[in-house]
Amino acid sequence: MHEAQRVADPADPVAYITELRIGRGLGYSHERFRELWSQVVERAPKVQAAWVQAQQFWCAKWYGSHDLAIGFGREAAERGEPGDLLSLILLRGYFEQENREADADPDVFYKKPEIVAAATAALADIAAAPDQADRRVVRLRNMLAWVLYWQDRYEETVEQFRHIDGYCGVEPWIYQPGAKASFLKTRDFSVRRAVLAGQR
Repeated sequence: MHEAQRVADPADPVAYITELRIGRGLGYSHERFRELWSQVVERAPKVQAAWVQAQQFWCAKWYGSHDLAIGFGREAAERGEPGDLLSLILLRGYFEQENREADADPDVFYKKPEIVAAATAALADIAAAPDQADRRVVRLRNMLAWVLYWQDRYEETVEQFRHIDGYCGVEPWIYQPGAKASFLKTRDFSVRRAVLAGQR
């Protein structure tokens, strides 16, 4: 890997992004991983997939904590501009915490003001994306559908599902017992509530 980095174009981020997964697998120290991440950001500051890989390292299930993963998500959100689709990283940080804490009630957790604000920012991020068929948009829409659902923002949730068009092979669904069943339950409930709201 280091040989690939040495002989590559100095501006090419691929070998450094690839090392993110290796670093997680080998259990790099925080200092070593931060140095690697600085090399990635220097070359590719807005590659969503790189942020996703790096955030995994900082999650509680690997070598970090909920605070570190969410803080990393805030850094991504602050660095990104609408259309860069980096708002996903902050939503993933919140999802990681809710998904791993047995006593976390999603019906309360996702209604925290900072998470409501993060979801609203994600909507603006998607709206500014130049290619709505981009798989990064689809990935963000799936996570956003989950968060908006728990915030009782059903019309906005349904709009995400319209664009997702049945694809449930990503987070958050793959972390639920029965990805397809969870996807359908969330979608169908949101549709019913949105219809009821429209009839009032």
